[in-house]
Amino acid sequence: MTKTALITAASKGIGAAVARRLAADGYRVGLLGRSEGVEALASELGGFAVRGDVTNGDDLVALVERARAETGQIDVIVASTGHAAKKKLLELDDADWHAALDIFVMPTVRLLRAARADLERSKGAVVAISSFAAKRTDPDFASSSVLRAGLSAYVGVAARLLAKDGISINAVAPGFVDSLPSTPERIARIPAGRYGEVAEVAAAVAYLASPEARYVTGQTIAIDGALTA
Repeated sequence: MTKTALITAASKGIGAAVARRLAADGYRVGLLGRSEGVEALASELGGFAVRGDVTNGDDLVALVERARAETGQIDVIVASTGHAAKKKLLELDDADWHAALDIFVMPTVRLLRAARADLERSKGAVVAISSFAAKRTDPDFASSSVLRAGLSAYVGVAARLLAKDGISINAVAPGFVDSLPSTPERIARIPAGRYGEVAEVAAAVAYLASPEARYVTGQTIAIDGALTA
């Protein structure tokens, strides 16, 4: 039976790279994205798509329900997200913080809550796309530093709860990747001397989604060229 993987924010960047990798690994992919590109990608990969926003709980539930209707199972969830307002810490107002929470943390919370029973049946895996800022705070990414650290804590708490049910949950924390513009200042910060490739992030996700990684759970794994080492 073909396994099903759900990937959010899959129109481009890391989300699209993960969709391509998991489809290549034999998964039927269900994609969520705001642009029409997500539908084109799903068609190309032989999957299905829901047009929606990761900050909208109803859209996330719609993706889960579409998977149930299409394949009757959910084996992997990859909670990829976008970016929040880029402001200095003390410039962030309450609305900015609430918006950042909806972007960085709540997609994983809502998807796991919606698909818990499905994942228990499949002994499935959840992978949250986080950021290097979860491991090393960065004043240029203030809300990401704070809330993605919270996402790591959520992953840890959930892992302890779900391990007995055979469900794994982890986060990957990319550094600067090639879906973003490169700058000399950022390159100078990276010991590896280059941006990461979205395919390298996707490879780590594929490992965590695989049976070989079932004993890996509750972790936030940096993929950053030693940026946070």
